[in-house]
Amino acid sequence: MLKRICLNVVALIIFSSSNLMAEEAAPKSPGIGDRIIASTFKTLAKAYVATANLEKIKKTQIDHLRGMNNDKFQKRFHKIQSTLNPLPASFKTKYGLKDQMAKEEVIAEIEKLDKKQINQMIEETPDTFIALQFKNYLRDLKQDTKDSDWVKKIHEFWEKIVVKTEK
Repeated sequence: MLKRICLNVVALIIFSSSNLMAEEAAPKSPGIGDRIIASTFKTLAKAYVATANLEKIKKTQIDHLRGMNNDKFQKRFHKIQSTLNPLPASFKTKYGLKDQMAKEEVIAEIEKLDKKQINQMIEETPDTFIALQFKNYLRDLKQDTKDSDWVKKIHEFWEKIVVKTEK
């Protein structure tokens, strides 16, 4: 119950902040809103990594990649790469993220991952990048739900997060 209350307070802080819906790129140094967003998602991501069956997830993802034809892989890789583009070059180099990669290279990188490295990646991901991705998600959600109840959609989204963290 206390966890649920804390998560709802954090949600209230995040969703009530008027400057969080800015559509421009995140600033170089994170503001308080960006730090709150990033801290929340980093904590949730680390909790997921701690409780997840990493080997099963890796196997599932690798099998999925192997089942993809090269055209579909390249389209999906390009989409993911464009999302990761704002990350610093040093981060991408350290974790083997290149602009062009073959399917087998991606599979090899996935096979090397362990929980310690994933947690390190989570911690080293810039707060501004995480906040930008979240703001983009909210912007896209707002665009998709112009004719629907916006507050209800945020509440449903937050409830999903709360339910997953309580498991």
